[in-house]
Parts: sequence; C-alpha cells; structure tokens
Amino acid sequence: MDGESFASLHVESPGVTFALLAGLMDGESFASLHVESPGVAFALLAGLMDGESFALLLLAGAKWITCAGLTGLTGAVAVSRLLAPGTGGPAGPRGGAVGCRLRALAAGAAGVLVVGAAARLYAQTWSVFGLDEPVTLDLMRVVGLESRWGGGWRPQAGAAVLALAAAGWWARRPRLG
Repeated sequence: MDGESFASLHVESPGVTFALLAGLMDGESFASLHVESPGVAFALLAGLMDGESFALLLLAGAKWITCAGLTGLTGAVAVSRLLAPGTGGPAGPRGGAVGCRLRALAAGAAGVLVVGAAARLYAQTWSVFGLDEPVTLDLMRVVGLESRWGGGWRPQAGAAVLALAAAGWWARRPRLG
C-alpha cells in the first residue's frame, strides 16, 4: 500500500488491522489515518512499535491515569476542607453548588484512580505475556494475584476501590464528609 492509500484510508473494523500492519507507513500517512475504533488504533500503534517500546508506553500511560486520578481526588478533598466552615476559609453551605461539584470531582477522580489501577494491571500483563500470546483475564489474574508484582499492586488497587467507595459515600452524605 502506498502513502496516498494510507492517507485516504478509513478503518471501521478491527478485522482489517493485521492487513494494515503489513504495510509500511510514514509519519504523514499515519497522521492522516482516521480510525473509528480505539481497539484498532491500539493494534495499529502496537504494530508500529517494537514490543518493549509499546510495553513502556502502556506502563507510562497507566501511571499517568493513576496520577491524574490521585491529583483530582487530593485537590477535591483539600479544597473542600479549605471551604469548610470553621477553617478560616470562606464559609458557605456544605451542600451548596461548590460542595456538590467538589464531591462529583472526588467521585470522578476516584473512578479514574480505579481505572488507572486496572490499566496498570493490563500493562503489566501485556509486558509479561503480550509478546507471546494475547492478554486474557486468566493471564491478568495470574499477574495480579500470583506474581510478586501483584503483591505490591493489590494494596494499591484496594486503596483505589476504597477511595471510590469513600467518595461515593461523601457524595451521598455531604454533612458527614
């Protein structure tokens, strides 16, 4: 396939991914490629990079997601405490619009934290098994529950789920948060 063909290609089916990977793409063609499915884009990116580089990209992306969730959650909790009555900050009703938005931000950020933990598990599983075989739930279970890496991941994933539960509780009972 030449550069012009790739430039005008419109991908809608994951089934054509491997045919696309057989062709060589230059940067300009790749930049103009329109991909409908994130799974196809993921497979295209994996095919254009060697396995180790792609594993590093997955791990870095998963850590970025985790950091974004942690930053949002920390910010929501810290600002809510600054705005609380009796702290010297601008006192207002805790159930007001700002408080409601902060609770929603905390719940969303905690959800992102859980997604980040799951993304880290997927990335680690792919870096261990992805070069040889497709990632399955069974392989993710092996990495998450039976590996040394999983021993450090499980408490972090548990803390993310606990943060999600606490943020949900805070959103439902603002006076007790």
